[in-house]
Amino acid sequence: MNTETQSVPELPPSPSDPLADLQKLHVQQIAQLRGTIADMLRLSERNSQIKQRIEVYDRLVPQLREANEHLIMATFEARDSQAAAEALNRRQSEFISMLAHELRNPLHPIVMANKLIGRLFGEAPGLPALQAIVTRQTEQLMRLVDDLMDASRSDAGKMILQRRRLDVTQVIDCAVETSQGAIDARHQQLQLNARGQPLYLDGDLGRLTQLFTNLLLNASKYTPEYGQLSIGIEADGAQMHIKISDNGAGIPLEIQPLVFDLFIQGPPAPHSAPGGLGIGLALVRQIAQLHGGSVTVYSAGKGLGSVFTVTLPLAGQPDPAPQAAPRREVSAPTPARRILYIEDNVDASDMLSQLLEMDGHTVVCRADGPSGLAAAQQGGFDAIIMDVGLPGLTGYAIARTLRQQSGGATACLIALSGFDAAEPAATPARSFDHYLVKPVSIPALQTILQQLDGPPPGGAS
Repeated sequence: MNTETQSVPELPPSPSDPLADLQKLHVQQIAQLRGTIADMLRLSERNSQIKQRIEVYDRLVPQLREANEHLIMATFEARDSQAAAEALNRRQSEFISMLAHELRNPLHPIVMANKLIGRLFGEAPGLPALQAIVTRQTEQLMRLVDDLMDASRSDAGKMILQRRRLDVTQVIDCAVETSQGAIDARHQQLQLNARGQPLYLDGDLGRLTQLFTNLLLNASKYTPEYGQLSIGIEADGAQMHIKISDNGAGIPLEIQPLVFDLFIQGPPAPHSAPGGLGIGLALVRQIAQLHGGSVTVYSAGKGLGSVFTVTLPLAGQPDPAPQAAPRREVSAPTPARRILYIEDNVDASDMLSQLLEMDGHTVVCRADGPSGLAAAQQGGFDAIIMDVGLPGLTGYAIARTLRQQSGGATACLIALSGFDAAEPAATPARSFDHYLVKPVSIPALQTILQQLDGPPPGGAS
C-alpha cells in the first residue's frame, strides 16, 4: 500500500497593523522634531549670546576708541611735557651759568680793590681789619658763585673729575681747614675719630674737599654756638664710611628724603646761621655719585641732631711717588713787563692795572675791542690781558686776528672771563695761551708773567 506524504501548507504572513506602524513612525518623527527643536533652541540661545556680545562690543568699541584717543593724546602730552622739562632744565642751566658770569664780573674789581687795600696797611692802622672783613665776604660770594656753576655743570653732566690715589684723611684735613673759620666763629667743637691705618680712595681732591666742606658748613650752620661736631671714619669690606655728626637742629622726618634735592633747605632754626641757596647738599650727592659712592642722612627728628654718612669705594695703597721736580717759586721778583690790558669795566681795569703797576709793570689800558686790537697790532707788548666779552670786537676775535697776522708768534695772550673754562661759552679758549676765570688770582697771574721768558705754554690754563 503506497503511503503518500502530504506537506503542510505554509501560512501566509499576517498582515501588518497600519495603526502600529503609524504610531511607530509618529514616535520617530516626534523624536526627530524634538531633536530639531532642541538644536534650534540651542542655536537660538547661542545667537542670543552672540547678539549680547555684539551689543557689549558695540558699547565697548566706542569706549576703547575714546580710550585710545586719550592714550594718544596723553602720549603726545607726555612728549610735550618731557620736551618742555628738558627745555626748562636747559634754560635753568643757562640762567645759572649766566648768573654766575654776571656775579663774577663785579666780584673781579672788588677783589682787586681789596688786594690794593692789603698793600696800604702801613698808611692806615685800621685797614687790616677792614680788609679781613672784605676778604671773608668776597670769599663767601665766590663760594656761592662756584656752587651755582657746579650745580649747573652737574645737572648738565659736565662735572669732570681729576682722579688720583688719596688718603681720606688728606681730604678731611683740607675740608676742615676750609671750614674751620666758620666753625670757630660759632665757638663750636669739632672732633675727628679716624682709624689708625690709612684708608685710600681714587678721587678728585678738590671735589671731595668741596663735598666734605659743604657737609661741615651745613652741620655748623644748623648747630647752635658752642655745639658739638664730629667726623668718624671707618671701613667695611670694600667701602669706607665717613660720618659727619652734629647735635644741632635735626631734620624733620618729612624733609629727610628731600634734603639732597637742588634748592631744598630745611626749616630755619632759631640758632641757625642765615644764608644759603640750598645747593650745597645737592652737590654733595652729585660728587659722591661721580666717585661711585652715595650719601645718606639720618635724624631722629627736630632738635635731635643729624648724621650724614658718605660711602665711598676703597682703593689699594698708592704706588711710591716719583721724585718731584723742584718747583719754581714765585717769590723771586717778577721782571718788569709791558702789558696791554683790554677791559670795558672801568673799575676792574683801574684796580688790576694799579696792582700790576705796583709790581713794576707798565700797563696800557683800552676799553673796547677795536681800540684794543689796534694797540695790540702796534706791538711791543710782552703780554696782552683781555676780557672775552668786549664791545665792538670780542676777545676771541682779537686773539684769532693776532694769531693769523703773526703766524702764531705773538705776545702772550691771557683771557679773563666770568665763564668757567668748562662752559660752552669758553669753547674758543684755545685761542689764548692762558684762560683765567674772574676774579683773577693774582698769584696765578704773577706766575704767568714771571715765566714769559720760558717756552710758550701752548694752551689754555
